[in-house]
Amino acid sequence: MNMIVKLSEHVPVRRQDRYVTASPPMIELMNRVERVARLPWPVLVTGETGVGKEEIAKALHASSSRARRPFVAIDAGGLPESLVASELFGHERGAFTGAVGTRYGVFESAHGGTLFLDEVGELSAASQAKLLRVVETSEVRRIGSSQVRRVDVRVVCATNRDLRAMVEAGTFRADLYHRLACVVLEVPPLRKRPEDVVELVEHFVELISAEFGRVSLTEGARIRLAAHPFPGNVRELRNLLFAAAVNSASRFIDVTDIEAAVAAVSSVPMTSAPTSLRQAMDMAKGNITTAAKALGIPRTTLRDRLRAEARRQ
Repeated sequence: MNMIVKLSEHVPVRRQDRYVTASPPMIELMNRVERVARLPWPVLVTGETGVGKEEIAKALHASSSRARRPFVAIDAGGLPESLVASELFGHERGAFTGAVGTRYGVFESAHGGTLFLDEVGELSAASQAKLLRVVETSEVRRIGSSQVRRVDVRVVCATNRDLRAMVEAGTFRADLYHRLACVVLEVPPLRKRPEDVVELVEHFVELISAEFGRVSLTEGARIRLAAHPFPGNVRELRNLLFAAAVNSASRFIDVTDIEAAVAAVSSVPMTSAPTSLRQAMDMAKGNITTAAKALGIPRTTLRDRLRAEARRQ
């Protein structure tokens, strides 16, 4: 069930299945997900690595008429070329060396539901042609079989690559792109939605507490997190917090725990303070005193700057 929970007068937090967001661009995206979910068309989800493209696909499935049917996910880019056809379409016993039994492919496994193909931009030209045929005909044929089977599947693909540029370069089929991109949903990176860092921290702390016992973040740890650009997006934030919890000597995750986790997990160093008034206020949840401390300026200075910014808007 979808729900909107108000944590304060100013911060609407949307939780759809496991998707947690408080930022305007993500709330708008999730509203669009609900509208698109009712349609039978394929969907292409784009965005940087780690932004949560599979969670968007799961939200599409959960909001659709297929919600009670299977949701099947596969990393198309991680498959050896020799196994792509078998994984997608299945095979019969004895179809090739090692085929000791009949196996359903992911299209048959997802019959009636949703098939999520991640990293679709990594498929070879030959695999793209095979995928195009299934998307166009809704028919699959297992390797080693002469029987054609009808499948009823809603296809959702994801990529962190620019497929339109790949089409222009001749490395991705134009006809397949236009089949898959009936609807395009772009997930913004975490650095462009600082409000979500606040809510995701709370969400992941709850998950960590369920596994390690109750933990919490000190104010300094939160301030440091607010300043981080998160090149690995939501996945990096999750991994960073879990790493900090594992290495913390107490139930309080402090600045040193966060810095050690960043050094181990992140590809960029940690900044020491938030880079904007908005970022500081978001992380401080509207508390001017806390935000001013994070920015390293007097409370009165921050108050005056906020008033000036409000007048400009």
